Amino acid sequence: MEAIDLGIKSPSPEVASPAGKPEDSVHYPSLYIDSDSPLPQLPETGTMTIAFKRGSRSMNESAEGEQRHSVVIEVTQILDVEGGEAEEGDQEANDEDRDAQLDKYAADEVKGKAAGAGSSNDNVND
Repeated sequence: MEAIDLGIKSPSPEVASPAGKPEDSVHYPSLYIDSDSPLPQLPETGTMTIAFKRGSRSMNESAEGEQRHSVVIEVTQILDVEGGEAEEGDQEANDEDRDAQLDKYAADEVKGKAAGAGSSNDNVND
């Protein structure tokens, strides 16, 4: 599957181009994660591989004929994280620390599910 750009362009009235017209700004959806166990330290930017379960999805069409598509995704696991550009400090040490935290997080999740302590919170806040 090809990468899907989730950016939504919207005109920003406070930012004008040299021609005096509003410039488009791009906004991206946010993901908020809440957990009973400590979350791993994440880099400022990077690539994340997740396991998910798709919930509802919809398509709406405005009176002008513009379509908007939406989907609810339940993120069930963070499988891997790759950092973006190197930040301050030793990137290799940061990677090892992050990998150890992800391994601990995954092990805690498995223990929690085996003990029947998995979260049953199906609420998704937009």
